[in-house]
Amino acid sequence: MVDTASREETREFYLALYGLSEGVPSGWTGNTTSGEPGTTSAAFKEAVRNRVNFYRVLGGVPANISIQHHLLGQSPQAALMMSANNALAHSPPTS
Repeated sequence: MVDTASREETREFYLALYGLSEGVPSGWTGNTTSGEPGTTSAAFKEAVRNRVNFYRVLGGVPANISIQHHLLGQSPQAALMMSANNALAHSPPTS
């Protein structure tokens, strides 16, 4: 936990952890032209997990999320569609 009322403690937390999840290449293996959703690298998934946990600490909630690969389901396909359409949507077009 971080005492967010302490500017120095928050700054030190940021300097120690934020950069660990910065600039990690996604390693995405998909292709919008062929419709292959692909995946991202393990390093990128870990960077995302670290970043989410970083913000959870600042929000005062437990920083204990983990990646549940069996729950990913259709999220890679949804991300592919949104990337191909250049738009975020809960109801993407059927085309």
